[in-house]
Amino acid sequence: MKDYQLDGNKEMVALGAMNIVGSMTSCYVTISFAKILLQVTRSRTTTLGRIPQTNVYRNIQQYPEATKVPGVLIVRVDSAIYFSNFNYIKERACSVEPRKNSD
Repeated sequence: MKDYQLDGNKEMVALGAMNIVGSMTSCYVTISFAKILLQVTRSRTTTLGRIPQTNVYRNIQQYPEATKVPGVLIVRVDSAIYFSNFNYIKERACSVEPRKNSD
């Protein structure tokens, strides 16, 4: 330890490199967290239809032969329903097929 000398330039380069790496890591964590929040609050919804002559219900966009059940809207939500995404899911379901007045 007697021959150890402090080199200010090397220490500053190391400190600067660690600051840059730390900043990039925190940006990655922030972006990942924002992406997860977006997926949770804006979950995918699909409208389901019945495959003829079966009891199987599938996405009507992927299965053109699937038909909607008259008078019933079947919506599949691809994530859990929380307080944060309830209004979004409600708006999506209402925009698929608006309510009809029974007057």
